[in-house]
Amino acid sequence: FLNRMPGHSGLFLGLTGAQMNAGDARFTGMADRFIGADDKQDVLDKLINSANWDDPHAVVEHVLRQAETNTQAHRPTSHVRKHLDSINAACDAETLSGVVAGIRSLESNDDKWLAKAGKTHAGGCPVTAHLVYEQIRRGKHLSLKQCFLRELKMAFACIRNPDFREGVRALLIDKDGKPNWTYPSVAEVPHDYVDEHFIPRWDGEHPLADLVEEQA
Repeated sequence: FLNRMPGHSGLFLGLTGAQMNAGDARFTGMADRFIGADDKQDVLDKLINSANWDDPHAVVEHVLRQAETNTQAHRPTSHVRKHLDSINAACDAETLSGVVAGIRSLESNDDKWLAKAGKTHAGGCPVTAHLVYEQIRRGKHLSLKQCFLRELKMAFACIRNPDFREGVRALLIDKDGKPNWTYPSVAEVPHDYVDEHFIPRWDGEHPLADLVEEQA
């Protein structure tokens, strides 16, 4: 889904872990509708009282569309939409190192949301940045089943490698906020090391072999 977001916003969010609000979710396509909490019961009542359920999808869409129209004024401003030009400029590079340099430049931005995103990325694991970048680069045309299988491969690799444990130690155990990553920077991470995260770690049939492929 990150590949389907506007511009380079998916790559930006994946690399920075920037916080999203409801406006962001709506703008990036992660949510279909925005409805205020105060309208929840009204929506439920209208669904319960709907007479024609021959086409359930149409009924639900009609009610939600109407409810969203009534609460549009309360939808929070989308940070991603507001800063899409800056996001696209920061991530417009041919290499991950170039993208990282663009994102790091946002640390001094006057906007707090952009500056925090740049700072958060700076404290993250360099190997993780490569994994996110490769996931997005390689995954544009994967099916849901293929995405799940790739995630499984990566999960196996991540828990076997030291950075996962080091991140947990620095954040949750010692809480010193000073992780000692395997590689100090994105530029120092070997390509072979990244590729290892996409190799199966099991023998024979994989655990998701019976997962049914979704229909087009």
